[in-house]
Amino acid sequence: MNHPSTLDRGIFARILEMLNTGQSYLPYLGFLLFFAKQLVGSWEDTIRTRFISVVEVKANDETYNYLMSWVARNGLSQHNHRLLASSTLKSDDFVNSDQAPSYDDEIENTIDETNSLDDLRSKISLYNARPLHWTPAMGTHFFRYENRILSLTRQTDNGGGLSLVPRSAEMIIVSCLGRDATVLKRLIFNARIEYLEREKERTSIYRAAKSYDDDMSWIKCMSKTTRPLSTVVLDESDKQRLVKDLQRYLNPQTKHWYATRGIPYRRGYLFSGPPGTGKTSLTLAAAGLMGLDIYMINLDSPLLSEDNLASLFQNLPRSCLVLLEDIDATRLTHARNAESGDTSAGPKKNGRRGRISLSGLLNVIDGVGAQEGRVLVMTSNHTENIDAALLRPGRVDFSIKFGLATPEAAADIFAQIHDVPYSKAPAAQARKAISDKPATESALVRSLAIEFANKIPELVFSPAAIQGYLLTHQDDPEGAVVGVEAWIQKESRSQDEVSLQVREESDKSAKEVSESESGSDEEEDSTEAERIVRQMTTQ
Repeated sequence: MNHPSTLDRGIFARILEMLNTGQSYLPYLGFLLFFAKQLVGSWEDTIRTRFISVVEVKANDETYNYLMSWVARNGLSQHNHRLLASSTLKSDDFVNSDQAPSYDDEIENTIDETNSLDDLRSKISLYNARPLHWTPAMGTHFFRYENRILSLTRQTDNGGGLSLVPRSAEMIIVSCLGRDATVLKRLIFNARIEYLEREKERTSIYRAAKSYDDDMSWIKCMSKTTRPLSTVVLDESDKQRLVKDLQRYLNPQTKHWYATRGIPYRRGYLFSGPPGTGKTSLTLAAAGLMGLDIYMINLDSPLLSEDNLASLFQNLPRSCLVLLEDIDATRLTHARNAESGDTSAGPKKNGRRGRISLSGLLNVIDGVGAQEGRVLVMTSNHTENIDAALLRPGRVDFSIKFGLATPEAAADIFAQIHDVPYSKAPAAQARKAISDKPATESALVRSLAIEFANKIPELVFSPAAIQGYLLTHQDDPEGAVVGVEAWIQKESRSQDEVSLQVREESDKSAKEVSESESGSDEEEDSTEAERIVRQMTTQ
């Protein structure tokens, strides 16, 4: 019996002999290798399709945030030896808020006003640097869930890296051994519950943006702490009217009530008033109170077409708040007031018009195929510039007019800023500090608030302007009261200068128009005189 090593040497020798005699067996060998590769690939595909359960999640879907947040919270990013480091993650990426305090937090805790200027500048520079985020690297990672071994694979559609491929092109694949995908569904369902539970005290804000496939989609741009309605400077009766109207509309039984009466289940709100009076603040507070996410659209975006706008509205969730800010500044909303030309369509880009038309906007708001269930909020500084068709009942069902600050509003702003001492504590602890504050100190703040309000002229300054002044004295309420008169004089002079400049520009424009019309009249008279002279000469 031949020894294995002797047999191997004999086979190798015979192969060399065949090659030396001119007989080429390489094509047969190549065919065998190709056939073996195809056979292995076929078996691999069979095993993957028949014995492995898979769930795919694309990064432009909200489920991506659910899953990646769960991954971060359950240690896959901390106990993994293959990580992706990034300091340029967008704000719509998941944030692991439950991790231990980071180096950035340590820097923040050491920043103090008593530090020297150089030390303070150095620490602030470090604190303002982009934080580092750690996520599982591209590729496959294994982890245990409910006593099962699962795999998580991060990949891109074209196999490239994150530096060259937009985030929307990324895909996550979660898989497990077996034909039952229940454990994968349960994983994503639980990840969704945990994510929404942590976000219930926050308001997510989405914006319409161009995705990697040259289409428009909703991108989460930030998440803000829910703003209490009490911090919005507005008449209390208007607040209560708004809250009751929203509660009635968002009640699940209301949808059935609308349907049985053939009424489209939609609601539109218009917040109008001068800049800085709290229109956007009320929108944010109302959305947080009702648990709604905010979806913002820039109607003047050159990337937005009517098809994209319709698609964006169709992809809205069942209950949300759509925000159209400064609707009066958008050209399309008063396009029909133009004397000539079609101003509703802007410059073309890549063969498409850059702006949508007024009729296109009206159709997505309450057309035949308009989406139902959403809350539409439009803000405006000058409602007189808006086309009447956009403001008719059915498109705007509830209006609130904001005005400049009254003395009572000034007192409320003063109390909001100075009733809680400056602290690095979280918002929940800061709110608790209000109730723990000594009664004598609160009484002093209220007394100063009344004194401050008595010095503020009525309906002259916006709440934002008053708040801006008070922020310069955030830890000195007495100083705010003492210096308010000088601030009023300075602001009054600034307003007078702005008014004078606006008036001069208006007069200049009117003069140019008058001269242009006068020149046209003189030219017409001259032309008419020449025509008469020619007629007389001919005769």
